[in-house]
Amino acid sequence: MGIPKTSVQWAATAITLFVLAMTGAGRAHAQQPPGRTGVGVQFGQPGGVSVKLYRKPGFAYEGLAAWNLSDFFFLSGHALHERAIPDSPLGYYLGPGVVAGIEKKDAQSDFVVGVSGTFGVHFFAERYEVFLQVNPRLDLLPGTTGHIGGGIGVRYYFRK
Repeated sequence: MGIPKTSVQWAATAITLFVLAMTGAGRAHAQQPPGRTGVGVQFGQPGGVSVKLYRKPGFAYEGLAAWNLSDFFFLSGHALHERAIPDSPLGYYLGPGVVAGIEKKDAQSDFVVGVSGTFGVHFFAERYEVFLQVNPRLDLLPGTTGHIGGGIGVRYYFRK
């Protein structure tokens, strides 16, 4: 049994409002925060623990460990290109990636491998990143199947 959709929406809204209240919405910006590594959570389909590592300005690696213990466990990774949206505190990002995991269908579990992509918008408020993203995915093993997922989340960035 999954979490009701309204509960997920409420939780995502509450987290976003909490982050804005704690850091001040007037200080939002589209550029990379003081640290180079961020850790946080993503709510949605899939939802889980998210990590982001900046290698140079405008380029980052993102990883997600997502699970629903009765249905699936996935690891995904993406190489992201980021740009600021002119005259806005928002930025956007996109990039290719891979996904691997175990998915339970009926009475059996399958090892799943595929390719994926990410497109999202985000902003930084002090040491926090708030993001909304869409993740199309094409499973290649055990069979070819397409999926569209995504979510909303927040990451905290550590000091350099």
